[in-house]
Amino acid sequence: MPVRQPLKTLSSDTSTNEQKKDWFLTLSPNGRISIIIDNTQSPPFPVMGTSAELLYLLKFDEKQYFGPDNELELSSVL
Repeated sequence: MPVRQPLKTLSSDTSTNEQKKDWFLTLSPNGRISIIIDNTQSPPFPVMGTSAELLYLLKFDEKQYFGPDNELELSSVL
């Protein structure tokens, strides 16, 4: 069973191109939003892109909040 980790959310002001600043580009080199950082990995592992993020979250989703657990149903979500 995966260990639950606390979530921390950050907002980015796209009107000032905050996502293009150096601190964000170290996390997401293409400067795109959204991004998930897994701090349980060493070094921390960034997951970028909506589908990749969903697939990543599904690995830890015991109650299927983020989607189904079988591949046929999952293909309709993605």
